[in-house]
Amino acid sequence: YGVASAVGLMMCHIMGVSSSSALKHAVALGRAMQMTNIALDIAEDHSHKRLYLPLTWLHEAGLNDENYLHANNRSALKTVILKLLKTAEI
Repeated sequence: YGVASAVGLMMCHIMGVSSSSALKHAVALGRAMQMTNIALDIAEDHSHKRLYLPLTWLHEAGLNDENYLHANNRSALKTVILKLLKTAEI
């Protein structure tokens, strides 16, 4: 909420939109954009020692915070990424 959703709320303010419905959607859109960004930046974040994927999801896929980017784990990681993107759609 404190990252992309805040940007969505700020954009509503800049555009002069203040209805509670619009603000609710701005927060949801911000969360979805953040999740999509996380999915796009997994390898880059790893190179900076950052991980934003839920550990429980990694563990459910048989992965952990050290092996999720190994080449032989791509299929399992794909399931985690697809779950993240599906969550962004909701």
